[in-house]
Amino acid sequence: MESLLFYLENSCGLAHRTSQESPADLKSTELLSLTERKGEEEMGKTNELSTFMEGFRLYCLAEGKRSTTIRWYMGKLAIFERYLLRNDFPTDVTAITVNHLRTFLAYLRDEVAADENNPHKPARNAGLSPLTIQGYARVLKTFFSRWWLRRRLL
Repeated sequence: MESLLFYLENSCGLAHRTSQESPADLKSTELLSLTERKGEEEMGKTNELSTFMEGFRLYCLAEGKRSTTIRWYMGKLAIFERYLLRNDFPTDVTAITVNHLRTFLAYLRDEVAADENNPHKPARNAGLSPLTIQGYARVLKTFFSRWWLRRRLL
């Protein structure tokens, strides 16, 4: 089975990063904040998605992301995590594959009713819009390719 790490490294152009690059060579968005490093030490060495989600939240805070953006990211990631748990898929980020992401997006398209995950509105008979599903895909891409993988390569 194709590993997510392999896919992201090769499709996102990140496989060529070397550990010999100095922090000055990296963009500020690729650097871990001191807050995140401290949080990571406190959380221990684990590859659980929930731990990485908290690290991602701290990263977003350190980068100055808006609180609404962070809530949006975290809400979508929490739904993804619940999906993995409900289907007995791995929650270890090193074991999550591209196929897990694809089946999640297909699940959203085929099985989730509009507003089903919105606590402020009743669910409707209509399915999720393509833009909503694209939003989930963008969050997963941001989390896995722009944060988790770069964090792992530093």
